[in-house]
This record gives sequence, structure tokens and C-alpha cells, in this order.
Amino acid sequence: MGRKKIALVLTAILAVAVLLTFICVSWWFRHSAENGKASDSGQTASGNSDSAPKEILKAVLFGDAPFQYCSDGKTASADITDVPALFDADDPFMKIWEFSVADLDGDGEEEVILSVAGAAGDMGGKVILHRIDDAVYGYSTDNRTLVDLKTDGTYGYSDPTGLAETGIAVVTGFSSTGYTVEKLACAAGTYEGWDSFALDRQPAGEGDFMDMLSQQETKPNAEWHDFTDENIDAIF
Repeated sequence: MGRKKIALVLTAILAVAVLLTFICVSWWFRHSAENGKASDSGQTASGNSDSAPKEILKAVLFGDAPFQYCSDGKTASADITDVPALFDADDPFMKIWEFSVADLDGDGEEEVILSVAGAAGDMGGKVILHRIDDAVYGYSTDNRTLVDLKTDGTYGYSDPTGLAETGIAVVTGFSSTGYTVEKLACAAGTYEGWDSFALDRQPAGEGDFMDMLSQQETKPNAEWHDFTDENIDAIF
């Protein structure tokens, strides 16, 4: 074979090798980019999934989204600015003073508890914000419920007068129309004193009831925060 033919053959082989190298490198870069995008997409989706519950609650707290207010088995759309009027529409000093975050029903997802009061610090109550799917539902209580809230979701309560019944309770579940409560410890009586006691809905003695109260006092308290944009941002 002449030198010219050998040179041509080598040139052709080199050209084919360069082309194959270019194709392989191009495929590698494209494949790596696609994997990177898939990985980023997966991380983003995971991140959104993890933060979604808090983002939904945060939007409600900032007034960027409404919530469904539950009362008497019915629901109505409400805004965070409507909360004070749920307790007294005629009190211009009624407002949300504090909020706490705790898992009230033990399902692994935290609720937001709003503490509402008027100028004298009374006549208000609490509003619980709970997420169901992509919506937030709100449930109001009086000012004698969710007292001394603990990090495990248990709390103190009494009847509106504070004389007929008192005890410890916990939320057991939420629905789109209300929520359920279990009384863990209960004392009933009159203004003259307590005359019957129960633990887990079973009759108990006064000593057992007092022991339950003592144990409750040793539990860590839920943390309350001033209802400010800065604190909402810090928690959520």
C-alpha cells in the first residue's frame, strides 16, 4: 500500500475516532444533566412535601389564605383578622396576643393554638388551627380550656364557672366539623367543693385525682410566643 493510501486510511480512522469520542462525551454530559435535574426535582418535591403543612399554616397566620371556621357542626370561610370577633365583635381591644405550636392529637403533625383576649385579659379564649389535606380548619374554645398546655398535648380545663367541673383533658381527633376530647382526670362538685372524681372515665378517689394533677404539673409546658410577624417567620 502506498504512503498516500496509508495516510488517507489513518486520517479516516482518526476522523471516525474523533467523531465517536464527540458522540460519547455529548451523551455523557446530557445523561449527567438529566440525572442532576431528576435529583434536584426529587429533592425539591421532597422538600415541598416536608414543608407543605407549615407553609399552609403560615399563610393562614399571615392572612394570605383563609381557614374554615367550625362552629355548631357547620363551617364558614374566615380570615385571621376575623379571629378576635369570634369572641366579642364589640370589643375593639380583643386581639390575638400569643400563639403556641403543639401536636394536640398525637398524629405527628403540629397544630397552632391562638390565645385571644380583650383589654382586661379575659372574655376571650383559644382558637386551634388544624390542617386537613390542603385546607386549614379553625376551632374555638373558651378561656377555661387549653389551660397550662403541655408539650404532650394535655391541658387543664374547667367549666365556664370554674366551680362545677375541673380536670385534665386531651384532644383525640379533628374533623371538618369539629374535634373530640377525652377527659383524663375529672373532679365534679359545687361551690362548696369537689365531691366526685374520675380517672379515664372511671370513678376514683380524691387522692388518685390529686396525684394525677401533681404528675401533670411536672410535665414541660408548651412554649408561647407573641403573635408577631417576626415570631411567625421564626417558627415557620
